[in-house]
Amino acid sequence: MRDAPGTLGLLGRGVASGLLLGGAFPPFNLWILALVGLVPLLAGLEDLATANRARGLSAWAGSAFAAGWAAGLTYFVLLLWWIVLLDAPSLTIPWVRYPGTFAIAGWLGLFPGLFALAYAWIRARTGAPAWLAAPALWTAADGLRGWGELGFPWGHLGYSQISFPAALQMASVAGVFGLTAWAVAMNSLSLEALRTRGRLRLVAAAVLVFAVPVMLGAVRLARAPELPTQRIALVQPNVPNVDKWKPALRSRHFENLAELSRQGVAAGAELVLWPETAAPCYLRRDRRWRPWVEELASDLGVPIFTGYPDYQVVKDGGDPRTTFTNSAALVTPADGFVASMDKIELVPFGERVPFSQYFSVLARVDFGEADFVPGAAPVIFDLGEWKFGNLVCFEAIFPRLTRRYANEGADILVNITNDSWFGAGSGARQHADMAIMRCVETGCGMARCANSGISLAADPWGRTFGETSLFEREVSVVDVPRRSSRTVYLRLGNWVLAGSVMVSISLLVAAFFRRSGGRAPSFTPRESAG
Repeated sequence: MRDAPGTLGLLGRGVASGLLLGGAFPPFNLWILALVGLVPLLAGLEDLATANRARGLSAWAGSAFAAGWAAGLTYFVLLLWWIVLLDAPSLTIPWVRYPGTFAIAGWLGLFPGLFALAYAWIRARTGAPAWLAAPALWTAADGLRGWGELGFPWGHLGYSQISFPAALQMASVAGVFGLTAWAVAMNSLSLEALRTRGRLRLVAAAVLVFAVPVMLGAVRLARAPELPTQRIALVQPNVPNVDKWKPALRSRHFENLAELSRQGVAAGAELVLWPETAAPCYLRRDRRWRPWVEELASDLGVPIFTGYPDYQVVKDGGDPRTTFTNSAALVTPADGFVASMDKIELVPFGERVPFSQYFSVLARVDFGEADFVPGAAPVIFDLGEWKFGNLVCFEAIFPRLTRRYANEGADILVNITNDSWFGAGSGARQHADMAIMRCVETGCGMARCANSGISLAADPWGRTFGETSLFEREVSVVDVPRRSSRTVYLRLGNWVLAGSVMVSISLLVAAFFRRSGGRAPSFTPRESAG
């Protein structure tokens, strides 16, 4: 029997897990750390649960939660450190990015804290196997983290496998949550194999759980068929945020976009993409620049798809009010503006203040955010032989939105973004990686166009090409594959998340009704020699 670790020991194990998990993501990309990084935390929670089976939860709940929160805080600080580099000239309190990084990491760390508390309680009071409880609880907590007004589904553990293409193919069946559950199961099996009698059986189980999906993924990659493609120009103007909205520079910005667009069309592009808010004006209503862009599309002979800010005057029974949206539109050679969309998923505190629609006092808070309103519904853009759905920036990290686009007929996903906000940190790379995951889930190719990079194309297997450098002015012309087939994930959606929630609820109910001092955890810790 192992002694219960002290609070400081538990915190240390939590920090160790956070450091290891952070190393699985850019800029380090050590994907294997995601499969073992939780072992220190899980080991501490197992010892805590074993030592406290006869005690009430209130006596040790704080220690379990603190260990998980320490892991989450460390993990998210490593993941989100680039916030301190944000290139955001409109920030009214520039220094807020420093405490803000820790505040965001602290908030997100609450979810691993809840995981740790629930896991230790279930292991102390039921015979639920660790390999079942840990993946279900962690995945459910990750899903909860991305839900609601404060939802921020950045950095799910499954995204660490972007740099491991064979494992990445699991997303076509189970989505990013399936990859997350798989990674946590590997952690749990690894710990049990290290600490349990009869380890050979558990080592074999861990090898199988790792090898089978990886081998199937390798086969899927090897059998990837040739698909019809569309040639698309990704225009990367590299306009600094500090210059973007200066009226005196507006003509220069549009001429820059036009020059790069002509280069793309000369290389055979059938569609020209401009990034998020590439048009530095209310383009749909602008009497000078809307006709200019429509004439440019006519001269080029191919459609232009561009981002721009927009506004609407709303009359809902009271005084008219003006609302603003982060929008994008398709401009065709023959008909000009033919269709538009408004961004649905807005960045908390960057594009809106959460709950401001319910509490008027929050509407008066000013951090320099854009104060947009969300769009009502996704829009499919029809170019005759093929269709596409557009994700504006942050929307690329929401799998439910891309699944809806694909199910409504999109052959290709487009992602327009202004990632110059991330500065020179790893945020731009992380953002691009999460967009790539959407291709494997849906079976759609993607054209990603960023103001300052990373612009790229990806195929339905997550392989990228035509990638641009950060902070370079250039155009990348890419042949983007259309959708390959209807993936299992496309049909079933986030079934792993739904299953994880149901298993978690069942285990919590079982723990609640189990008397203290009930059944021991399912494995017996190995006694030390001597």
